Amino acid sequence: MRKSISYRILFILIFLTFLFTLNTALSGVTNSQVQLSASLFSDFFINMTTEQVKLTENIGAIEKEMQSYLEGGSNSKDEITKSLEASVGSSSDNIARIGDLSEQFSKKVMNNSLVDAYTPYHSDFNKYQEQVSSLIANIKNNETGEIRSNHQIIVETQATMKKSGDNFKKALNDSIDHEKNLINSRVSRSTAIIWVMAILFFIAAVISFYISWTTIIRPLKIVNQSLGEMVKKLEGGEGDLT
Repeated sequence: MRKSISYRILFILIFLTFLFTLNTALSGVTNSQVQLSASLFSDFFINMTTEQVKLTENIGAIEKEMQSYLEGGSNSKDEITKSLEASVGSSSDNIARIGDLSEQFSKKVMNNSLVDAYTPYHSDFNKYQEQVSSLIANIKNNETGEIRSNHQIIVETQATMKKSGDNFKKALNDSIDHEKNLINSRVSRSTAIIWVMAILFFIAAVISFYISWTTIIRPLKIVNQSLGEMVKKLEGGEGDLT
């Protein structure tokens, strides 16, 4: 009887230990996956989005300076060329950082969709940059006839670059949405694991209490009740101590 009780209690302890270990392992895996997705946001998505905004601002500044020159703005030729060169340099830094981040991200997640979308975007930007650099040279050399024709080419190149840029943004947004969905699913899975483990712990606790009640507590109460009755009989002069 005692061995049977011991085995039952030992089985319950082993089962509870197994549940605790399983819960810890599953929670650890889920948390590490959530941390990985969170690190992708902090290390790549936020930085790429920031660089994309800066690139858009620099391209807008280039277009503004070109329009100002063509419309005979108040800025001098030197001021316009310096401003254009600064914006071109900044935009080149932006596109380069976007490329580096895209490559690092693709290696980390082992998916080349973002790099594949960046390649034509970078190629179109290089063509755009070459045309703007050519326009700057035209302005410096006072080549009025070449300036307007070059500007028209720049406008067409910029339209092409916008299409490839939109494709890159779509690929970036798809990657962001994918990681968001992964985080949500992993958090939901973690919550489900916690609830399942809590239910199993509760069931195990109920079974443990039942086994303890039927094999230990209730027999002890019966024995205690029997001893009480024996004591009463002895106090009443009944019973035989032999």
